[in-house]
Amino acid sequence: MGEDRRGGLLVEGQGVGRHPPRRPRLRRQRRRHRAHPLQRLVIPFACSTKSLGESRLALVTTGGVHPPGQPRFDIDDPAGDCSYREIPTSARELTWTHAYHRPDEGSDLDSVFPLWTLRELASEGLIGGLNPRHFSFMGAIHDTQPLSERTAPEVAARLVEDGADAVLLTPS
Repeated sequence: MGEDRRGGLLVEGQGVGRHPPRRPRLRRQRRRHRAHPLQRLVIPFACSTKSLGESRLALVTTGGVHPPGQPRFDIDDPAGDCSYREIPTSARELTWTHAYHRPDEGSDLDSVFPLWTLRELASEGLIGGLNPRHFSFMGAIHDTQPLSERTAPEVAARLVEDGADAVLLTPS
């Protein structure tokens, strides 16, 4: 055993021998978009006055979920697709546009967008009911400015208009 440069003892395997060379870091020449760290956003929080059993619940996901008849999300947009899709509570068939979706492998859509599970909870009376419509965004949004300035406020206004008491956010 030896000593390191700070004077502490080294145990076997620490600092002894050759280390693999560090891989060079890849750096972009310039950013394609302006970064908007989410840590700087002020997130409003309000306590509910209703119990969950009395509340109308809406789903909002970043899983890229949509009915098959609606346009797919643009997964090739380098800034990210900031649009959203409305999903009616009565929807029986859904699909998703996302990199991890593999229809040939039987991906579980209910784990990303638990509409069927929430329908069961509503029928059992564990939640007051479901909002008539739910919303889906694409997860990989690198330029969040259009999202925070336009589309997110639109969705929030529609949820207020519908009388949603609570929103279950399901990330992708």
